[in-house]
Amino acid sequence: MNTSISDLIKKTITPAFAACALFISPSFAENEVVFDKIYGGEIDNVEEFDQFVDKEMPLSAQESLLENLIAVGPDNAEKYQETIKQARESGMSAQEVLETEIYYHLIVGGKSGYKEILEQLNDLGPKWDFTQESLLFREPSDIPAMRYLLKARIAFLNNDEKAFEKNAKNAFWAEPDHAHLLGEWIQEYRFKKAMNRAMIPMDVELSDSQGNATTLGQLLKGQKAILIDFWASWCSPCMALMPSLSHKAEILAPQGVIVVGMNTETVQKAEVVRKKLDMRMPWLVEPADHVYSKLFKVNSIPRMVLIDKNEEILFNGHPMDDKLNAALQELGVRL
Repeated sequence: MNTSISDLIKKTITPAFAACALFISPSFAENEVVFDKIYGGEIDNVEEFDQFVDKEMPLSAQESLLENLIAVGPDNAEKYQETIKQARESGMSAQEVLETEIYYHLIVGGKSGYKEILEQLNDLGPKWDFTQESLLFREPSDIPAMRYLLKARIAFLNNDEKAFEKNAKNAFWAEPDHAHLLGEWIQEYRFKKAMNRAMIPMDVELSDSQGNATTLGQLLKGQKAILIDFWASWCSPCMALMPSLSHKAEILAPQGVIVVGMNTETVQKAEVVRKKLDMRMPWLVEPADHVYSKLFKVNSIPRMVLIDKNEEILFNGHPMDDKLNAALQELGVRL
């Protein structure tokens, strides 16, 4: 799923938008007029915000490049390199391009490119011009802090716990403002580690909403993977995503991924929803002991878990998380 800067901002068009604006674009944060209008109620919807930004706040070269990279997405390496080449040819300095690339990777959180970026930073760091307008680097100490952060990300992706811990600590010590990002990575790393150790009981007998018995193992047989959607009838976000769930089931089934609903309540409540929305997929009800919710640490819903034919967990998160698409692509499957 490709996301533009304006799309990210539109998700928080409230007073909390200020924090998002500060992260997404320094020029938003530095423009007091924007904040006055938002907090004063003069800008209180997406259309007014778009009109104001288009008129009063044209994007800088770095912000334009950032928006273009976000539109390209993390999986199109050829288009990514073409976009970088065009930016350089337009007159952007190597420093501006590199800083924007770093910013992009920290936002998108892709799985590749960090090593190359670190090498470029090692080369340009000693020559960095801090008099230029900057997205990330305002003083010399920011350079080594970013090196540690990039090294931590590389170690995270390589599952090198010792190096990850070492560089995460160094990154935080060098720049405490990295704490939020590091915290997310640490939580994700620990969660993945716990999931990798989990032994999935695929033979637990499950009932569907019509009283038929099955197991996850039976459903997974002959498939590339099984995608489980945990939901409840009282969960309005779950219900809002039911059309999307049906779409996923329709698109993924021919590609060897079976999609199932896993209601966390009762057979009766699951059946009411199945009939009302005409859900045409395995419509399961979790046992009363919630064995799978506990195993997969489902502490919020909606939640999707993707398990491959080797019974390995490839994804565990929100159904709209871009990482689900990435996990499916690793299976050779596309939504």
